[in-house]
Amino acid sequence: MFQRRHLFCLFLLLNVLVGCQKPMEVDVDGQPVHFEHYRGQWVVIHYWADWCHSCIAEIADLNDIQAHYPVKVFGFNADGLENDALRALIKKYRIEYAQLVIDPKVTLGLEPLRGIPTLYLISPEGALIGPLEGPQSREKIISQLNMPAK
Repeated sequence: MFQRRHLFCLFLLLNVLVGCQKPMEVDVDGQPVHFEHYRGQWVVIHYWADWCHSCIAEIADLNDIQAHYPVKVFGFNADGLENDALRALIKKYRIEYAQLVIDPKVTLGLEPLRGIPTLYLISPEGALIGPLEGPQSREKIISQLNMPAK
């Protein structure tokens, strides 16, 4: 009886500890993503969908921004696509930034989406900027990041 009671208490404690852990994002390759690892640089979260022409137009600009600035870009497909379906779109649209398969809104405390495309920016200090709703030009994103045009 005593041993069962201890096992039950241990089980309850483990459930509480697991339940208190911060939700974690995972990319399309199953790798965990911890936003706190990017403290000190800008992070952009891009909510997009395959049927959204404005979303698709932003992809090339976001690829370019990540390639030429100290910025880490993450995408999240608003239709919730995963695995092979998401990989096919990554290839089709030549997306060069990481794609999340778990919506970061809970972890980051983001507002519910009102439409797409939507961008959120996280400053090097961790301040959340956004939502930036609707189509965003490369120039507008760079100005929001307080970086000189290249």
